[in-house]
Amino acid sequence: MTASVDAGSRAQALQNGLALLGPDPAAALEQAGVMVEVDPGDADAHRLAAKALRRLGRAEAAARAELAAIRNSGSVPAIQHALAAIQSGDDTKGESLLRERIAAEPDDAGALYLLAAIALRTGALADAAALLQKALALAPAFVEAKALFATALSEMHDFAGSVQVYRELAEQDPANGEWQSRMAATLARMDRHEEALAAYDALLAAQPGNAMALVGRGHVLKTLGRGEESEASYRAAIALDPACGEAWWSIANLKTGALDADAIGTIEAQIAGQPNEKSLVNLLFALGNAKENAGDFEGAFNAYLDGNRRWRRITGYNPDWVRQRSADIVETVTAPAPPPAHVETHMETGGPAPIFIVGMPRAGSTLVEQLLSSHSRIEGTAELPYLPALALEAYRGEGKQRPIGQIIAEMSDEERAELGQRYLRKAATHHGTDCRYFIDKTPNNWLFAPLIQAILPDARIIDVRRAPMSCCFSNFKQHFARGQAYSYDLADLGEYYRIYRNTMAHVDRVMPGLVHRIAYDRLVTDTAGEVTRALEYLGLSFEDDILDFHRNPRAVRTASAQQVRRPIRRKDTEDWVPFSTWLEPLRNALGDLATLETAPD
Repeated sequence: MTASVDAGSRAQALQNGLALLGPDPAAALEQAGVMVEVDPGDADAHRLAAKALRRLGRAEAAARAELAAIRNSGSVPAIQHALAAIQSGDDTKGESLLRERIAAEPDDAGALYLLAAIALRTGALADAAALLQKALALAPAFVEAKALFATALSEMHDFAGSVQVYRELAEQDPANGEWQSRMAATLARMDRHEEALAAYDALLAAQPGNAMALVGRGHVLKTLGRGEESEASYRAAIALDPACGEAWWSIANLKTGALDADAIGTIEAQIAGQPNEKSLVNLLFALGNAKENAGDFEGAFNAYLDGNRRWRRITGYNPDWVRQRSADIVETVTAPAPPPAHVETHMETGGPAPIFIVGMPRAGSTLVEQLLSSHSRIEGTAELPYLPALALEAYRGEGKQRPIGQIIAEMSDEERAELGQRYLRKAATHHGTDCRYFIDKTPNNWLFAPLIQAILPDARIIDVRRAPMSCCFSNFKQHFARGQAYSYDLADLGEYYRIYRNTMAHVDRVMPGLVHRIAYDRLVTDTAGEVTRALEYLGLSFEDDILDFHRNPRAVRTASAQQVRRPIRRKDTEDWVPFSTWLEPLRNALGDLATLETAPD
C-alpha cells in the first residue's frame, strides 16, 4: 500500500479517501471500508467505495456500492434539505440544492435521479433523460431511475425505447408484474395491440391474481373491438378487487349500458369503504353512469359533479395557456403561409398525407374517423401525440414563448419542410399501407391549424362540430384517461368551447377553404351526404363500404371505441337534456352559444 488509511474523524477520513483515489484506489477502498464499519449508513463512504472500485476495474462491485450509497442518501444533509423542499412543494429550491450537490459530487446518482424527477415534472424531458442516463451509468441496477427513464422516453414519444427499458426491468425482477404491465401498455400506445395482449396474457399466466393486468388486458380488447371479452376482463378484475375503480369506470366507458341498477349498491358500498382518491374518482364516474342508465338523473349528476371536482383538484387547470395560444392565432395569423418554393411536398414524393380530425372531444370525431377509414384510400391510426409536441417545441424557441404567427413568419421554406417531415417520420410508425391518406385524430390539434398549413401543405383538416350543450356535457361525464383538464368544470368547458369556436372562425376568415367542417347532427341524419361532402374535400369518391363502418375491424383507442362498433343512433345527440336543470354554469359560460341546438358553423 502506498498511502495510509485515516481512522480519525469522519471528515478527515473522507478527505483522505478522496485524496487516495488517484494515486492508490486500493487504499481509498480500504479507507471506505473503515468508514462503513463505523457507520454502515454513511452514503459518502459507500460512494467513495464505488469510485475506488470503478478505478480498480471492478464494475459490478462498484455498481453494488453505488446502490448502497443511493439507499443511504437520506444521511446526506444536502439531500435531506432538497427532499424537504420538494416534499413541501418547492421544486425551485429543491432543484437549486440538488444542483449544488451535483456540482460538489457529480457522481451522486441519487441526486441525479431527484433532479431528473423535477425536470420531468416541469416538462424538461431531454434534461430528465440525460440525467437518468448518467445515474444509470453509475448504477445500472438503480430500479427507480430505470423506471423513471422509461417514463421519460415514453413522454418523449420514444415508445420503442421505453418498451426496451421495461423489458429489462421485467427481466431484472420477474416477480414484479408492474414492469411487464407497463411494457404492455406502452406497446398498446404504439398500436402494437396483439403484442400488448400477448404481454398481458403472459403476465396473467404467471400472476392470475393481478387485477390491474386484467384491466390493462380489457383496455386492449376494447381497442380491438372485442367488447364482450373486454367487459369480462374488467369484471374479473372486480372479482379480485371490488374497489378497483378503474375496472368499474372501464365497464361504464364501454358505453353499452353495462352498469345497471343492480350495480349501484355495489359501487356505493365500495365508495363508502373510502378507497384511494384515484379509485374513488373512477367509482364516482361509474356510479354516475349507472344512475343515468337507471333514470336517476339528479343522482347521476351529483356523482359526476363530485368526481369532476375531485379530479380537477388533483390535475389542476390553468386556462391561460389556451387563451394565449388562441389570442396568438387571432392577433398574428393574418394569411396562409405561402407554398414552399423548391421543396417537394410529401405526396409528390409518394408518401401518404395526414388528415387531421380536430374539434372538441366527444363531438363525433371517432365516428368520422371510423367512417373515413372504411374508405380504401384512407388509413385510420389513433390520436397521435406528435404535432402538439413539435408545436410546443416551436413555441419555446430561443427559450421563450413566441406567438405562432411569428414562428411561421421566421421559418424558412426548408425549416418548414423539415418540421413537417419530422412529424411524418414519427407518424409513420402508426401506419403501414399504401393509402393516399392516414388519419391523426387528436382533437386539440385545432390549436395548430395555422402550423399544419405552414409545414404540411398536403394535409387536410376536418373539424367535427357538435351542438354546444350536448358536446360539453358529454365531456363533463367522461373521465378521460389523460389530458382534457378543462373538462372537469362546467364553466371551464363552456369557455374552452367558445375559445375553440372563435379560433376556428378566425382560421376560416384568413384561410378560407383550409378546414372542412362536419356537423354531428347532420352526420347522424344524413350520413351518406355528409360523408360524400367530406370525400369531395379530400378528392376521393364515395364507396358503399363506408356506411358499414361499424364492421370495420380496425383498432380504436378512444372513449367511443364501442360506440363506433354499432350503427348510428340519434339518441346520442340529446343525452344532456334530462340534466338541463343543473347546467346553469355551462349555459352562462357558453352565452349565446347555449341556445344552439345544432352544431354552429
